[in-house]
Amino acid sequence: MKEIVFKGTAPKKEKMTEISLDSQVGECAEHLMNAAKSLHKLHLKIKGQGSFAAHSALQAYDEFHDFSDSLVESYQGAVCRIIVIPDNVSKPLNTVQEAITFLEDIKMSITTLQSKLPFSEIVNDLDMVKSKINSVKYKLEFLS
Repeated sequence: MKEIVFKGTAPKKEKMTEISLDSQVGECAEHLMNAAKSLHKLHLKIKGQGSFAAHSALQAYDEFHDFSDSLVESYQGAVCRIIVIPDNVSKPLNTVQEAITFLEDIKMSITTLQSKLPFSEIVNDLDMVKSKINSVKYKLEFLS
């Protein structure tokens, strides 16, 4: 499983920690937005045995936009500044197994980001994202 790393960059050394964390949060938000798009596309093209259960499980795509929005709004409120959200291309998903691996990668990177965040309320919000990922993975692995 490949870990998605929120790298972050900073133009000035004295602000490296703040800006780097800003960038990591922005990248996480972008990954959540792209997850919504990738999962939605897979949701629409799933077929074959177990496809109804997979189709239903993948309806969670809708929640990933809200998770992204909540993360950015909460973080910007906590740090009192607007962050940049990068434009990245969404990952094409063609199978349920690709979706499971993709969700596991996002979950690992969220855990990494949580370890760097000083705001327990945002860490808790990200736990809800990981809980949703667990639920979707369960449905994809055992019900489809």
